[in-house]
Amino acid sequence: MPPLPPCETTGLINLCAPAHIFNWPSWFYLQLPNAIWIGLVLLLFVVFLFLPFPANEIDTTGYETGEGG
Repeated sequence: MPPLPPCETTGLINLCAPAHIFNWPSWFYLQLPNAIWIGLVLLLFVVFLFLPFPANEIDTTGYETGEGG
């Protein structure tokens, strides 16, 4: 019995089709779907890196308390 069940696809994306392989230099091995996910994560990281942090300064005037507490 094989370790994995036979590949069957029921969705819109054919997960059983062979993927294009990037193999440069000779030790590097990356399939196209993985390259797309890695590129998407890097793109989101760069976008979120340059977005301003959505925080406003908190106005604490009028909330002073006494020494005891």
